[in-house]
Amino acid sequence: MKARSLSSFKIKKEDLVRHFTKAKVRTFKKGDRIVIEGAASNSFFFLHQGKVTVSKKVRGQRGPGLTLGTLAPGNFLGEMATLSGAKRSATATALTTVETVEISRAEFEARVRAADALAGKIALEFAVQLAARSSRILALLARNGATLTRAQSKPVDVRQVLHKVYSFWAV
Repeated sequence: MKARSLSSFKIKKEDLVRHFTKAKVRTFKKGDRIVIEGAASNSFFFLHQGKVTVSKKVRGQRGPGLTLGTLAPGNFLGEMATLSGAKRSATATALTTVETVEISRAEFEARVRAADALAGKIALEFAVQLAARSSRILALLARNGATLTRAQSKPVDVRQVLHKVYSFWAV
């Protein structure tokens, strides 16, 4: 049985551009890196068109790293680092021509503080997507028999990121 998402709405590019006046519509060519693992973050992206692969470097191995998943239109990317203040935890690479809407952390926080309904929907979508990604990553680790030790990895604490999302709504 397929799990149902808590979010039943569709976020549209036009709504994002209208609500977030400083948002940038950006186009990436196939092979372009949209976010790079280890880089600082002050914005996140809404994937409007195209497909993106997300990969994580594996310590001691050369090459592109472990593929964590593929993102399709309607997904966000780069939100974990943007909300947590941590560096990017993975690299996102365009598999096709990709069109995104880039939203800065500062503008997102301002819209949330203003109780903007679209910002609330985005925050809920972050929570839903983070939960789904965590579940997929755990399944991927289990399938590959991978184990992570504290010395090998310092993962982003999803609970901490979700706490930041929820704390935006505190008055």
